[in-house]
Amino acid sequence: MRRPRNVLVAVLVVCTLVAAGLGMRQVADGESSVEVRVDGRRVSAASGAATVAALLRERDVRLGEFDRVVPGSGAALRDGMTVTVLRAFPIRRDLDGRIETVYTTYASPSDYLRREVPGGKALAFRSKPDRLQAGSFIILRTPHTGRLAVDGAEVDYDVPALDVDELLAQYSIELGPEDYVLDGSGAAAARDTRLVDGQQYSVVRVGREIVREDETYTAPDERRADHSMNVGETRVEPGSAGIMSVSAEVTRRNGEVVERKVISRIPRVVAVPMVTHYGTKADPMWDRIAQCETAGNWGMQGPLYSGGLGFYNGTWESFGGRDFANNAGQATREEQIIVAERIRSRVGIGGWGCAHTLGYVR
Repeated sequence: MRRPRNVLVAVLVVCTLVAAGLGMRQVADGESSVEVRVDGRRVSAASGAATVAALLRERDVRLGEFDRVVPGSGAALRDGMTVTVLRAFPIRRDLDGRIETVYTTYASPSDYLRREVPGGKALAFRSKPDRLQAGSFIILRTPHTGRLAVDGAEVDYDVPALDVDELLAQYSIELGPEDYVLDGSGAAAARDTRLVDGQQYSVVRVGREIVREDETYTAPDERRADHSMNVGETRVEPGSAGIMSVSAEVTRRNGEVVERKVISRIPRVVAVPMVTHYGTKADPMWDRIAQCETAGNWGMQGPLYSGGLGFYNGTWESFGGRDFANNAGQATREEQIIVAERIRSRVGIGGWGCAHTLGYVR
């Protein structure tokens, strides 16, 4: 049965008035529709708070001294905003011999060094895990340069080492009970002597039979970002083997060698690593969505979703994310974008709330 036109018009008028009334209530109340992401949870809420700080107080979300919130606490709240709380965790840091507990919100060691360590550009990691988590231990050093002579070989070094002991370890140099190290002036240098740029050190061997031989060696493969290439593209530069001067202490019995112990490894011809250049150029939309979803934390991991783009773990697996890592937070930015493009090509980007917030989906 067809509804009379005047009744239909009346229904439309009523619906319009109701919708208008709801809109007037939101404006009058000054409320904004926002999403709060904290402790692995996503909570959608309507709030009349004026700032991010006021919203967090309203939702009873407390920030620790080193926690971070994006946007910042003083940012004005607006409709469609995503507020992300990043919890800090403790790590142990040895910075040029000073060991202390510090707090960070970054899972990537390089991000932590670049963003949270004053003067980080002048430092280098001596030891670090692949990813930072509570209890991780990192060693940072100011690199030093100089010349080292040992077992008939010399090397100009530029290494992240604090003292003579770490310099020796850099080249797998072991001192026997009678061996010692001299500095450039000819004075004995203790193992805990702090390195000075431009200094020369010499290892003196005493009372042992030492043999030397050259060995070929290869440098570890490297991956380098190339901002001129698209995500998913690679370019490979072949490497070349080097020559290592290897010294060993030998023990003989009746003229036969019964033990051979390597006591130093000094590069005579430096190996060139094979370098894989990988593209980082992508649709700027993905970085904007990541900034909205997780404050650009590509290493983020939660119980339900992970990665900079906030992939649900099941979605990551369904679209082949395990080609790269068990979850998105363990994959690189570029690998996450590859999976995101697979999703876009098959089902679109409507599943990302921030795609709507940012106006990519209307």
